[in-house]
Amino acid sequence: MDVVVANFRPGQARRHGLDYESLSRANPRLIYAENTAYGRSGPMADAPGMDVVLAGYSGLLNITADGPMPPPEPIIDYTAGLLLAWGVSTALYTRERTGKGQRLDVALLQAALVLQNNHINHVDVIDNWREEFVEYLKHAFAGGASWADVLAKRDELQPHVPARVYYGFLRTSDGMISIAAMARPLRMKMMEVVGFDDRWSREPGWEPEDARAYTAALYGTVEEILRTDTTENWHRKLSSAGIPCGPMRLREQLLDDEQVRENGFVVRMEHATLGGLTVVAPPVAFSETPLTASTASPQLGQHTREVLLESGLDAGTVDRLAARGAIRTP
Repeated sequence: MDVVVANFRPGQARRHGLDYESLSRANPRLIYAENTAYGRSGPMADAPGMDVVLAGYSGLLNITADGPMPPPEPIIDYTAGLLLAWGVSTALYTRERTGKGQRLDVALLQAALVLQNNHINHVDVIDNWREEFVEYLKHAFAGGASWADVLAKRDELQPHVPARVYYGFLRTSDGMISIAAMARPLRMKMMEVVGFDDRWSREPGWEPEDARAYTAALYGTVEEILRTDTTENWHRKLSSAGIPCGPMRLREQLLDDEQVRENGFVVRMEHATLGGLTVVAPPVAFSETPLTASTASPQLGQHTREVLLESGLDAGTVDRLAARGAIRTP
């Protein structure tokens, strides 16, 4: 056995004799990978965790004036799975060099922090506003504050820079365009292409007296200019100047996107009961050992018989298990 992946609450694996210490005594080369919700220690260690629960606990939410909204996909689960796969691959490589196995741990909470790395990091001289905001939050809701009040307070305390002009989504005459031009050379190019002036970016060291008002006015100016032309034309102009940008898409549009289809990022197949399906293709392309999605997901129990026969059980035993309802078969 090369790898054991455990997905229990802390302590459950030990109760079943499936913990790392027990299994590694029998096989010192074992790679033992465990995924927990909140980590193996601390006051929440024994608590169950689902993606949406951790999204709320970790702050990985889109908070609007109406309240928090969970991410549209279980991105914490996906990220934890990727971290687990990376850890297992690294441990297997290490074992090839040392001959020793090891355990590795991944937590949904840590995955959520990884996803928010740039916002979680704290630079004292820049981010000291957070302490005042956290203190405000202790009593805000109990005092009758709305989500709009909370967002306004955060906006009031945060340092203001013209970031949203250069990094984010802006309206055009027929849609929206996403732009990533935060580096100063890119900001200078964007000023030239779009046709606006930003003294704050143009003159290092200069700052406006009212950063909030300056940023709002600059954003309004830039979006007013962008609304004079189409997304396609702005994409062409900005891209030609070397500015990273792209038309904004909603996920419903991606199945028809030329770039997605040209690269084979989605696959068309038939399901036994649902009919036609379009699904995401295997995410890694190997030159020598290509992965293919050739069949749709099986129905529950569809391959139980084949798996048990391959594992060594005879047909009679499988039939008896099915007759007793111990296994599910078609």
